[in-house]
This record gives sequence, structure tokens and C-alpha cells, in this order.
Amino acid sequence: MPTTLTPELRLLTRAALPSSVAASVGPSLDWDRVVAQARRHRLAPLLSRYLEAVPAGVPDEVVARLARDRRRTAAANLRLLAGGRAVIDALADAGVTVVVLKGVALLEETFADISLRPTGDIDLLVHDASIQRAEDVILELGYRSARPAHAGMPDPRPTKYAYPELKSPDGLVHVDLHRHLLPDAAFDIQEVWTHARPSGQGVHLLPDHADLLLHLAAHFFKDRLRRSSGSLGQLADIAWVVDAHTIDWDVVVGRAWAYGLHGRVYLSLMATNELLGPVVPSEVLTALRPSSYSPSVGRAFITRRLLTEAPWHPPGYFGGVPGKAFSRRWRPMRRVLPDRAYLEAAHGRGAGAGSSYARLLWIRARRAVTTLHPWHLYRDARLNRWMRTVADEGTNRTPV
Repeated sequence: MPTTLTPELRLLTRAALPSSVAASVGPSLDWDRVVAQARRHRLAPLLSRYLEAVPAGVPDEVVARLARDRRRTAAANLRLLAGGRAVIDALADAGVTVVVLKGVALLEETFADISLRPTGDIDLLVHDASIQRAEDVILELGYRSARPAHAGMPDPRPTKYAYPELKSPDGLVHVDLHRHLLPDAAFDIQEVWTHARPSGQGVHLLPDHADLLLHLAAHFFKDRLRRSSGSLGQLADIAWVVDAHTIDWDVVVGRAWAYGLHGRVYLSLMATNELLGPVVPSEVLTALRPSSYSPSVGRAFITRRLLTEAPWHPPGYFGGVPGKAFSRRWRPMRRVLPDRAYLEAAHGRGAGAGSSYARLLWIRARRAVTTLHPWHLYRDARLNRWMRTVADEGTNRTPV
């Protein structure tokens, strides 16, 4: 199922690998597009690292722009790690044990250089019985909770897999407290705690390498339900984990099935091999492949959920889930003329900081023109439904 990539994307996929050997880049690249796509996929620091070894052909201005991105990544990660250490130490003093997840875990033991992997927040897994105590401790450090403060609005904490985000007083460090790893409670969370191992850099725990890889793969799949940005960066995380650590693939396959994740993990690892190269053994993919998979849907998944820059009709656009598009949760007026808070939540990143209501509404209307075309609606609803089938399949089958 070879995927045809533009020269710009082909360069990014080479740069994403930890052991890539830099080669001549050729004269036909659109360098503005290279930089834009590198930033969109969270690969600018890795591209900067890769191009440092390219003998010729890279404009000095491009090298400088990417080097600035890499320095900013290093500075942001230094702030984040310092804030994270203070939070984790305070939690430890209060008797709250945490497992550090995702980006910070990768910075600690997978990426030797903290300038190579942008990280936006600190994800901490906490025992359900301790999660409220953990929030209280962090609030005592001056952090602010993003939970609703309006009278009459329900408190999201008791029922969500993660507490609302906590922000440091200066707004530079964000902490997410998780009682589970995914919203639908995939993973056996007690097993994740059992497998967790002590960190060599502090009082916290880290997931073992199989659970780390499974979490990255499952999170990649979850994000593809709503956005393509960052997808190549997430595949790079998978490739770097496989390169940096000894992976017991029998354990990965066994847990993927036991956790009900085999279909999601298959799509993530398949996309890694398809776009970055033979990172995962083919027999592993064979053992994980869901029964509903075909090369045609694999191509559609990569094209419409990883590589496209165009908006699509996501699951729940009309308030429901794939297969239940017009559920009773649909609120027509909110979709036609949404308030500012809704628009900022849906389109704030694409609009830019401080965008006016009119600009947000214009972005909404432009997206609607694209996504509400009947063919687009049909195509995306069909792919969404298939992805949901893949997500649910693990709970209904056992490996053969």
C-alpha cells in the first residue's frame, strides 16, 4: 500500500527517524511549505537536527528559522520540566504516587536532547482514590483549574477520565491529572500500575516500555478522529521509542489484545511503517490486524486523517458518534450561530490569539462549506464509522 508523498512530506518523514542519514535535499522543494508542514506536524526541531548534516541545498534563512524553533522548544521544555519537578515533589510529599505519561516521559528517557520533542503539558496518572487530593495539592501551589466556574454548570471531575487542566500562575506550565489513559477506559488501568517502574530521575514512576508504546499508539488513533495536525510527530514518537528501547513485541501484542486496543494499535503501527519505514516487524502487524481492515480503508485513513490539511466531518459534528450523527444531543442553534466560547474551543488554534468573533465565525462558515458537501459528509461518516468499528472490535474478539 505505498503512499505517494510530496517532496516536502518525504523530507519530513526522513527527518522524523532517529537514525536517518541526511542526504542531498534537491532543488525542487518549496521551503516555506516545508517549514509550515514541519511546524504543523510537530517536527520542526527534528527537521532542524536533520538539516544540520545536509551538505548543501538548504537556504540559510530556513536553517535559521528551524534553529529558532528548536531553541524555543528547549526553553519551553526546561520551564515545563522545572515546573513538573516542583509539582511531582509536592505530590510525593503529600503521599500521592504518580506515573508520568507521554511527552515528559519521552523527554526523560527516549529523547536524549530536550530540544527535539515539543511538549505542551504534563500528563500524570494518579490513583482514582488520590486524584482529588492531587488537585488540591497542585492548587495550593498557585495553579488555577480550568473547570467551569459558572453557577449551575456540572462539575466534570467525577465522571471524566482526566481532571480539567491546571495552569501555573504564570500560565506557562499546564498539568493534566488522569485517572485513566483514554476516555473510553480501554487499558486495564490496574495492570498499567502493576507494570510501572521507578524513574531514575525522581520520585515518580514511568510506564513500562510496552505500555508507553501502546498509549502513544492509542492516543494517535484518538487524535485522528478530529485532527491531522501533529500526526507525523506522533509517529516519530513511536519510532524513537522502538529505536531507544528493547521492545518485547510478544508483550505488546498480548497486551493490545487484552486491553481491547489491537485495532487502534494496528492502525498506528501500520501508519508508522507506511510513512516512516520498517519500524515495526511485519509479523507484529499481522498479529494485530483487525478483521475489518483492507488496503483501501488503510489508504483512506492515511490520506484523510494524517496527511490532509483540509477540514473534515468529524465524529460528533452533529452531537453524536459515528452511526448516530443526529442524536438527541444535537443543538441546532449552537451549530448555526455558536457563541464565542464554543468557537474558540473549536477553532481558536487555527484563528490565532485574540481573534474577533467575526473572524471565528468566518472560519466556522468556511469549514462548513467544505465539510457539508454531501460527498464529503458521506465519505467522512463512512470512515468515522469504520474507525469506531476498529476501536470497538477489541472488546468483542479474542486473538486466534
